[in-house]
Amino acid sequence: MKKIKVFLSGIVNSTNAQNLNCLALARHLDKSRFEVRTLTVYSGNLPIESIEGVKYLPVRYPSKIWHPFLLIRGILWADVSYLCKPEYWRLQRWLVKTFCKKSFGTVEGVYSGVAYERAVETFGSEEGIREFHAFRTKSFAITKAMMEKNKRLVGLPDQDGVLYLGTDYAEFAMEKQVNQLTDVILIGADLKRKGIDDYLVLAKRFPQIKFHVAGGAVGGDDYKAQCMASRLDNVVFHGSVNHAQLKELLKGIQLHIFPSRAEGFPKVTLETAAAGVPSVVYGDYGAEEWIMTSKDGFVVKTVDEMGGVIQDLLIHSEKLQPLADNAKAMAKRFDWKTLVKEWESVMESIAK
Repeated sequence: MKKIKVFLSGIVNSTNAQNLNCLALARHLDKSRFEVRTLTVYSGNLPIESIEGVKYLPVRYPSKIWHPFLLIRGILWADVSYLCKPEYWRLQRWLVKTFCKKSFGTVEGVYSGVAYERAVETFGSEEGIREFHAFRTKSFAITKAMMEKNKRLVGLPDQDGVLYLGTDYAEFAMEKQVNQLTDVILIGADLKRKGIDDYLVLAKRFPQIKFHVAGGAVGGDDYKAQCMASRLDNVVFHGSVNHAQLKELLKGIQLHIFPSRAEGFPKVTLETAAAGVPSVVYGDYGAEEWIMTSKDGFVVKTVDEMGGVIQDLLIHSEKLQPLADNAKAMAKRFDWKTLVKEWESVMESIAK
């Protein structure tokens, strides 16, 4: 049987949500049915993995020349391209229309607030946002809630369904015995957007709990200095951490507090769940699609409700172990080894 040639347009040795999705697909696509090409870059911050059945197209210096050249090469070679990146989107659109190439993409964010402003800057206008998601053969949302919100906010037409993102379950999975709530964590590369202000409100409210922060601030905010100035000494800042460091840190954590209100599909809730650490999140972006409140995590509306969850778990510590076990089971349902089958079906249907 002839293999389907798939081009993944992400740069898989550079940390970015779409890039990491492409890396996961490169790892897990069935190489007996798919031949895969994807991009790397000379300035990437991740090692380049040797993956059987995957050929890398290296973006050399200067990237302004090499990146579009390799996009052309990849799209023209492929039977179907996963076009998930906005860079050079007009070139991508011209290529797929001119050469009748098949492709698909995903809508991975809600176009409101700062995300809307950045998108207008990238695509030139609200109409440009719609054009970016319309030129590919098929377009998918990554949650049902996102599909509905973007239709209302910017007039995105109905997508062709939902393609959920996954996690590499084995990378974070661990056995865990949980007896009491002593340590919680917030994880994010943009702490302001991830809701650190609400997190610090909770830290003040529960001085008996250690509040860990893994990630960094954008825009110069020094939250560590702010905590020191206000004598909030139960907050521990770890800075940016890689996956191995995060897994080690999660061994001593019982709860992931994630008070962001602007997300697409925060995979960190799956990564922590795989480690037996359930999440407390806001319901603004449809987290009810994968988290069942009081079973494998909590979806709430306000910071006071987050505080109520913490207070209840401090009093009823016997709830912690079932939550940890159920969180792991939830994460396993979203393992890339399982979800990739749906992505493979999509690629096969488009390539026909």
